[in-house]
Amino acid sequence: MIDALTDNKITPLVSDAVEGEYKGIAIKSDNKSVIENSDIVILCVKPQVMAAVLEEIKGSLDGKLTITFAAGLPLEFYESRAEARFVRVMTNMALKYSQGVNIFIAGKNCTEEDKKAAEKVLKCFGYVAEAGDESLIDTVTGVSGSAIAYFIKIIDVFVKSAQKYDLSEEEAKKIVYETVKGAVKLMESGEPADSIISKIASKGGTTEQGLREMDEKGLSDILESTVEKTIGKCRSLAGKK
Repeated sequence: MIDALTDNKITPLVSDAVEGEYKGIAIKSDNKSVIENSDIVILCVKPQVMAAVLEEIKGSLDGKLTITFAAGLPLEFYESRAEARFVRVMTNMALKYSQGVNIFIAGKNCTEEDKKAAEKVLKCFGYVAEAGDESLIDTVTGVSGSAIAYFIKIIDVFVKSAQKYDLSEEEAKKIVYETVKGAVKLMESGEPADSIISKIASKGGTTEQGLREMDEKGLSDILESTVEKTIGKCRSLAGKK
């Protein structure tokens, strides 16, 4: 699927090693030559440098199906700089294990075949869905793209707390990770979260005590504010309010 990759920092030794292990992949240091020999272009650079990258390659991108993973930059940003068929994607780091959440929106020049091609590529990275409106990409950033780091931080707090009370690191990780998987399964059943929680939290019990502590510390408000601030930052990158 991938014919060529570009990385301006890669050494010839690494390039030769990768090309030797993965047949059909060529690594080049020149962006334009990669694009000219590719049917689908994938842009994976930080939003802060995207304008400079597009300025360099805009002529080579003309007519190419181009998938971009940069956060915050709207389709208008790309379409005003190059005549490519752009698809904008928000994903998260779990794509490394084909467990990412990949939400995409196709630009004005894309065809239905382009959408199918983009979806085929993205399915390699996990769950795929098309956004009905581009503004939803910002929302997905707040609850998935960036939020995977927030979930990891919360999980890590439980792991470290367990170690304070005599569990080994290995035991703590196993128990907490499996508990998270179980919690997801319970929620996937379709039963409302409040209903599930009420069944776990018996009156005067340990769970009720922990939930009371969460409420007193304002956990829900903190998490809602976290999502709000993340979405706000995403919009500010694009100059939106």
